[in-house]
Amino acid sequence: MANDPFGLGAALQRLGSGSRKNAKAASNAAAVLLRDGEIVECAVHGQLYGSGAVVVLTNTRLLIVNDREFKPDIIEVPLDGAINVQGWADDRAAALLIQRNEVSAQIDRIGDKPLAQELAQRIRARAGTG
Repeated sequence: MANDPFGLGAALQRLGSGSRKNAKAASNAAAVLLRDGEIVECAVHGQLYGSGAVVVLTNTRLLIVNDREFKPDIIEVPLDGAINVQGWADDRAAALLIQRNEVSAQIDRIGDKPLAQELAQRIRARAGTG
């Protein structure tokens, strides 16, 4: 995409249509937080603290942003050996628990289960833990 310097739009195109629609506000918030030179590798949509959220893995960090009105929650996690990710899934949705030292975020209701698994695998590979 010509107006997608970070590759966020391309990553969001992999989401299912419902997830893509529900991720609009959170992904717009995440887009303004991306830095020059960052490239989005993978993204999922779920819920963080009861609000719709996107989890964006870039070449430099993990960015989690929800769409809470007026003040979205923003969690930035460096990608190193201290990061830990756990995942669960049932027949309807997946969930990821991402922890690094004192930072912890649980993303629930991820409808695109294969993308949640891919994200977890990518994080583990970057952390050297899987």
